[in-house]
Amino acid sequence: MTHSKRKLVAVFQRHGATNKAQAGQHDLTRTLSEEGRKQAALIGSKIGYKIDLIISSAAGRAVETACITARAAGQLPDGVQHFAEDVLYPHEHTYPILDAAFKKIGYAPLASYLLDPNVVKETAAYAIRAMGRIWEIINEADSGLEDEKQPFVVLITSHAVCANILARNMQLGTDATLEDLVLVGSTSMDAGSAIVIELEDDKSSAKYITP
Repeated sequence: MTHSKRKLVAVFQRHGATNKAQAGQHDLTRTLSEEGRKQAALIGSKIGYKIDLIISSAAGRAVETACITARAAGQLPDGVQHFAEDVLYPHEHTYPILDAAFKKIGYAPLASYLLDPNVVKETAAYAIRAMGRIWEIINEADSGLEDEKQPFVVLITSHAVCANILARNMQLGTDATLEDLVLVGSTSMDAGSAIVIELEDDKSSAKYITP
């Protein structure tokens, strides 16, 4: 699925630094630390666009990051359509192999995930499913807008390796292989950082920004 009405700017952001989970706390409910809130605000000030649409992981830290970033970019979250999507969170029961690999490998280079073909297969399944939902939301949200001279700006907030993979997937399109998804030094993104993908006609560009 593609977006062809006008220039699309997609900001794929990793959530900011978080507080440590308390005993018995579910991962989805973890919140940003003070450092994480500062990171989100700094990224918002560097994007250079106001946000038209927010799509975030359902994890609380991702939703919080997205709202702070959008506000810092000059757009109050209350004035933006906001979708907290379960599909952007790599649940351990949906992607057990990827979850186990991430817990073992942690924030190693993204290329480390390519060593196990089962991890490759499950990571690709995550990317296809998540990007399908992202395109669905983008095209529906933009369908009623008439001003095609202004870019349509989407903030997509998820998690470390996930944000990197999704950004590369959007840039390369549906023919991308997992090996193609290694972007910007083959590393997991720093907390709060973002990859800005700009798509217009048949051209694309990617820019990595840090807090």
